[in-house]
Amino acid sequence: MNYQKNLKYFKSTDTHYYIGLPIFILGAIFFVMAYIFWTYLFWYQDFIGIALMIIGAMVAFIPRSFRSSEKDIDDAVAEMTKDYETNTAEELGLTSELLREQKPLLVGTYTYEDGSLYRRGKTDRKFRSDRYTAAAILFTRHGICISEKQFSLIDDTVTENTHEFHYTDIDGLFIETNEHRFTNGEKTATANLLVKTDGKTIFSLPVTQNATLDRTCEEINLRIKRIKKA
Repeated sequence: MNYQKNLKYFKSTDTHYYIGLPIFILGAIFFVMAYIFWTYLFWYQDFIGIALMIIGAMVAFIPRSFRSSEKDIDDAVAEMTKDYETNTAEELGLTSELLREQKPLLVGTYTYEDGSLYRRGKTDRKFRSDRYTAAAILFTRHGICISEKQFSLIDDTVTENTHEFHYTDIDGLFIETNEHRFTNGEKTATANLLVKTDGKTIFSLPVTQNATLDRTCEEINLRIKRIKKA
């Protein structure tokens, strides 16, 4: 992972892109008018068009080569979380204890905290931050084990914690949706996976909500109800 290029991604802006792109387009118009419509404002119009396109492309795209792209950031996250749930089960010695019908689940999301850097993708409009929280959720015969890992994308900081919950001690797993508002007024939807006991939250984990996670919560909650009724 290139921490310096990642840092530049979060700290830089696209000002150069919005300056260079119009210059490139203007040059393209000059060039097209000269060679397709045979419209010359002056005899060297085509050379000016080419020059403007080169300058515009350099202004718009060269600075971007010195920083990570949105794909680079996502790829770095994928590398840091690759096989995390499988490796966690092996490291904790829980492989033989896992439920056959409920596979380990890998969840994660970019997290937004005080002092963290963030940026909204220019193409996909997705918010990314310099911190990511991933978790391996393991379902055993007796309970749930959650290994939580938070890491930085701009330095080598990594923290990891493990939490265990017996089915008989908890109400279940629940998804809580919320909204995070940034200092510039922009906002994005957020979600947390909650573990509750007697109606109170005893553990909260930032996640990205999806159908798989929703279905898993429903299935585990049904299992908890059956165990408590037995």
